[in-house]
Amino acid sequence: MRKPVAVFVALFAVCCLCGVALAGPRGVPHRYLPGSLDGDLRTVVRTTDGVSFAAWSYRSGAEYDIAISRSAESGLWTEPEFFGADDGVDQIDPALAVDEDGNVYLAYTDPALGGIRVAALRADGTSWGQSLALRPKAAGRSYASASLLVIDDHVALAFAEGGRTTIIDLPRRWLLGEGTISGLTITESGDPVGYYPGDEGSGGGNGDGGGIRTIGEDDRPVEVFTPVRKRGTGSGGQLQ
Repeated sequence: MRKPVAVFVALFAVCCLCGVALAGPRGVPHRYLPGSLDGDLRTVVRTTDGVSFAAWSYRSGAEYDIAISRSAESGLWTEPEFFGADDGVDQIDPALAVDEDGNVYLAYTDPALGGIRVAALRADGTSWGQSLALRPKAAGRSYASASLLVIDDHVALAFAEGGRTTIIDLPRRWLLGEGTISGLTITESGDPVGYYPGDEGSGGGNGDGGGIRTIGEDDRPVEVFTPVRKRGTGSGGQLQ
């Protein structure tokens, strides 16, 4: 069923406003420098156990990485984990969301990809799962400024493409590593932030080992795929 546009706009606005407010742990996360080249903090609180999560664009030399910290029992922030550390490209503009089961979701812009990456931390897990990557198929297009909102068994992802905002839904099971990625058809409406969820029938890969799935049959198709992890979660807390 199509969601009312006004509801999406209101909910995403609330999420964005709440995301910049720190709650719970004392001070700011370790390595975050207010007023520096670091990006703004985005935070959420996991209601199942009261743990807070913070993410920001961390300036590391000539590049930006995504830093994520969580609150510890001491009431302070933990040492951050990093997405894209020392890979030579930027990762920026994180967004966070949490579902009623305590699973945490992260989205961020990957300018080198020209799209958005989305990853999840299971409620019973200690490390982030492999990310999904979304990018436009058309040359010269790019996505930016992701926002997340959990709606039932789906995660609504909003992003900017030029002067337009697009919202698509991703089944939570995709992000949590449950089952395989299936095909979606995204049909854009006349509303600038409208969308129609598609048919979640069976889908297939293209045999290149990257798990690419193409969604969208209109003039602005999107690729969704699970990239090959280039780095693990070694002692430095580095993630890909």
